[in-house]
Amino acid sequence: TLAKVMAFRSSWLNASLPGLWTKLFDPATEREHVTPLWRSAALAQTGAWLSCGLVVLLMVPQVWRARTQAETDRAFALTMIAMLLVSPLTWDHYFLLLLAPLAVIWTQLPATNLARISFLIIGVILWTEPLLLYDLWIPGGQGHRMAFPAQTLSVLSLQCYALLGLLILTAAMSRLQAPPELGGR
Repeated sequence: TLAKVMAFRSSWLNASLPGLWTKLFDPATEREHVTPLWRSAALAQTGAWLSCGLVVLLMVPQVWRARTQAETDRAFALTMIAMLLVSPLTWDHYFLLLLAPLAVIWTQLPATNLARISFLIIGVILWTEPLLLYDLWIPGGQGHRMAFPAQTLSVLSLQCYALLGLLILTAAMSRLQAPPELGGR
């Protein structure tokens, strides 16, 4: 039910954009041990709607314009990444859904150091066990200590930022010249 989803929206492990805004402005403090930056349910909801709207605005034109196999593959990757970002809950085990998109991105990645290093950093962040990071950066770890706004904006949001970085990298790839079709030679 919606009430159960809302109860977990401010979980430390939620990597979605609505989760980020909820942790910052309307967390279930007693249950999830998150201190808000400033408590405002309206601000949390507005931030979530606006950021999710921006993700959709970035994605839709690229999906709409996709014509070649490479473009439709990138559109699929972009859609899967966007789905994880705008979902009310995105746990780290949902990143298995990124296996096909990551393969598409890897095969079409521009041959620049910036693109390769960005892709590598994003991959490391997405596949690092978040509870290990929490234990390193928040003494006592999840369930035992309160996460303060600075920790929410940094360590608790790393995977959300990695998803955003992957979305931006994939969208930027669409703007660059697409690689030649592999099977059509």
